[in-house]
Amino acid sequence: MKPMRSIFFLFVLFCGIKSEAQGVLISPNAGQPDPSATLELQDTTRGFLVNRMGTAQRNAIAQPAQGLLIFNTDNQCFEAYFASGWAAVACDCQAPPSTPQAPQGPATVCSGLSASYTVSPVQGATGYTWSVPQGSTLLSGQGTDSIVVSIGSNPGQVTVQADNFCGSSSGASLSVSIGQPSAGFSVNPSSGSPNVPVQFTASSSGWSYQWTFQNGTPASSVAQSPSVTWSGTGSFSVQLIASGNGCADTVVQNVQVVNCSAQNQSSTYNFSNGSVSWTVPSGVCSVTVQAWGAEGANSSSGSQPGRGGYATGVLSVSPGDVLHLYVGGRNGFNGGGTGNSGGGSGGGASDLRLNGTSLGDRVIVAAGGGGAGASNGNANGGDGGGGSCGANYCGGEGGTGANNQGPGVGGFPGGINGGQGGVGNGGNNGGGGGGGGFNSGGQGGTNPGYGPGTNGQLGLGGNAGGATGSAGGGGGYYGGGGSSGGANSNAGGGGGSSWTGNLSNASMSGGTRSGDGQIILSY
Repeated sequence: MKPMRSIFFLFVLFCGIKSEAQGVLISPNAGQPDPSATLELQDTTRGFLVNRMGTAQRNAIAQPAQGLLIFNTDNQCFEAYFASGWAAVACDCQAPPSTPQAPQGPATVCSGLSASYTVSPVQGATGYTWSVPQGSTLLSGQGTDSIVVSIGSNPGQVTVQADNFCGSSSGASLSVSIGQPSAGFSVNPSSGSPNVPVQFTASSSGWSYQWTFQNGTPASSVAQSPSVTWSGTGSFSVQLIASGNGCADTVVQNVQVVNCSAQNQSSTYNFSNGSVSWTVPSGVCSVTVQAWGAEGANSSSGSQPGRGGYATGVLSVSPGDVLHLYVGGRNGFNGGGTGNSGGGSGGGASDLRLNGTSLGDRVIVAAGGGGAGASNGNANGGDGGGGSCGANYCGGEGGTGANNQGPGVGGFPGGINGGQGGVGNGGNNGGGGGGGGFNSGGQGGTNPGYGPGTNGQLGLGGNAGGATGSAGGGGGYYGGGGSSGGANSNAGGGGGSSWTGNLSNASMSGGTRSGDGQIILSY
C-alpha cells in the first residue's frame, strides 16, 4: 500500500505542472508557459516567496552565482549577487540612515603603510561610502563597513556615510595625521675624550629608540638621551633607529674620541667690520668663549647710548671644527638697527657660529646696546643684556624717552619675550624701544602722529621711526626695538638680548661694554 500512496501523492503534486520544451508552467489552471520563459508561475491568490536569511547566513553561501536573489531579514532588502558582490535591489525604508559614529582606526600613521578603518553598523543602512585624505588610496572595502587604505604623505580626514535606497546620511570623520619618526641626534661634546661621558640626545621625542655604540659602554641603549664612554681613542660608529606607528628611520654617525689637553693659549678678536674664521687645532676639545657686544652709537646730544652686554661659556668642539666670529661694531655691524638723522644706531652683537655662518649656527651671543636719541633730556639707549634673565638668556633693557616724563614713555625690558615699546605723547616725550627677549624682539616705540619704530627680529635690532633724531635698537639673539620721536621729542632704542645656548659654565652681565665689541677664545 505504501508505494501506491507515494505514486498517488506525486501525481497530485504535479498535476498542475505543464512541461514543454520551451519551459515550465506552474498554475492551478491548464495552459501553456509563455514562450520566452523557462519557468512561469500563475496564481491570483498567492505570491512567489524568495529565500529569506540574515547577512551572516547570506555570506555563508558558497560560491554564489551571479543573479542569485535573496531577501535579507537584517536590512529588509531584496539582494542580488553581482560580479562585484552582494547589492541591494529593493529595500523597505522611510528615510536615509542616521549619521554613523566616527570611524575607528589609527589617527597617526606613517606615509607608505596600509591602515584599516571600520564603522559600527548603522540600522537601516545598506552600504557605506568612504573618502580618504588627498594622496591616500582606498585599496578595498568601498561600500562595506571596513576599508583598507594606503596612506599618502598628506594629513586629512577619513570620512564615512551610511547609505540606503532613501539616500545617504551626513558624514562622520576621523582626523588622520602623518607621524614619521626622525632618527637625528646631537652629541655633547662633539668630540669625546677617553673615559669621559658623551651625551647623546635624539632630536625628536615620542618614539621608541634603539642605539648601538661601537666599542662603547654601554654598547646599546633604548633611552632617548643615553650617556656613553669609550676607553680608547679613535672614530666610532653610532647608530640610532627611531620607530613608531609601524615605521622606522635610521641614522649612522661617527664620533671622534681623542686625547684632549689644555694648551693655555688665547686669541683676541676686535671689531673689523666683517667675520673671522678660526679652525680648532689638534688636541683641543673645548674652548672658553668671552664675548662683549658693542655699545650703541652716540647721538648729537648729551643722551647716552646703551652699553654692550657680556656673555661667556665653555664650548665643546672637535679638532677641525671651524668657528666663525662676528664682532659687533658701534656702526651697527652684526644686527644694530639704524637711527634717523641725528639719532644713534644700535650697537651690533658679538657672536660665535660653529661650522656655519647662518643665525641658526650661533652658539653664544653678547648683545649690543640701543642707540641714543637726539635730545638733551635722557633719550638714552637700553643696555644690551640688561633686562630680565633666565637659564641661558638675558633680555635687553628698554630705551628711555626724552626727559623720561610721563608713564609708558620708556621702552620695557625684555625677558622670555621682547619688551613693549614706549608710547610718547606726540609732544615732548618720544617712545623708547623695548628690549629684545628670548622668544621675540623688542617692540618699536610709538608716538602719536609720527611713524613707529620697527620691532626687533632674530639677530636684528629695529630701525628708528618718527621724526629725525630717533634711535635704532641693539643687535642680539633677538634685537631691541627702534624708538619713535616727534618734532620736539626723541627716545633711545632698546638693547638686544644675550644668549649662551648649550654652553657649560655660562654666565652673562648686562651693560658692561663701551665702544666696539670683542671676543676672546681660550683653549
